[in-house]
Amino acid sequence: MSYIEKLIITANNQLPLILGLIIELEMAALEDSFRQVLADFKTRLKPGEEAQFTFTTLNDLEVAAKELQERQRKSKTAQNLTRIQPFLQAMGQYKDIIEDFLNTSSMLCFVWGPMKFMLLVSRGRR
Repeated sequence: MSYIEKLIITANNQLPLILGLIIELEMAALEDSFRQVLADFKTRLKPGEEAQFTFTTLNDLEVAAKELQERQRKSKTAQNLTRIQPFLQAMGQYKDIIEDFLNTSSMLCFVWGPMKFMLLVSRGRR
């Protein structure tokens, strides 16, 4: 067996390890980027907003959308908020990806919180 053949076999045997390391480095870079964007976002919040957003979940956002739709239905000003259901479902998938790849869900409250805030503002109360 030639040196080149041995080198190719060795490289093929090491390929899963190399790919694993590359993926791990990319995920660390992604997490660092996500954390940096989140830190930048937090600097733009008003004093009470960070506390308000910190514990918001996707479920809270869905409940707020349903409450808004029910309120609008009762006042005969419904905006057909069922149209945002596909968006909320896609955001649920986004949540799953972030939780899997970044191994955290603590950052996502800063996605759900502002969305819930916009719904509440749209109905005239916070």
